[in-house]
Amino acid sequence: MVLKCADVSNPCRNWESYITWANMVTEEFFNQGDQERKEGLDVFPTMDRLLTTKQTIQTNFIQFIVLPIIELWNNFIQSRLSDYMVKRCIRNLHVWQSRNSFGKAAAVRKPQAVTETKPGVRNSLCES
Repeated sequence: MVLKCADVSNPCRNWESYITWANMVTEEFFNQGDQERKEGLDVFPTMDRLLTTKQTIQTNFIQFIVLPIIELWNNFIQSRLSDYMVKRCIRNLHVWQSRNSFGKAAAVRKPQAVTETKPGVRNSLCES
């Protein structure tokens, strides 16, 4: 779990650090999609610059992968660092949503309040 959290933790960093990595990852995805298209291969939608945007990629990544994992970790470890990671991740998600019509139009899962303390471990991956 710790390794997975570390692997997907860029959206939990301050905006300046996070956006640098988000830009590089998105460009790598789009370059791969361009190459696949050039070779006549099917292009995965996340890697198709003609079908998606950096905002959509990052909004989905945070909402469906990063935030559920980080919230689960925070419920398990309950530290100042894990609280900070959740807060920062939510803040960065809100930035994307404010920039992205997808984020405004879609029904977005409300993140768990960071100040809320619940006994036991909540599996937010299974909750809506």
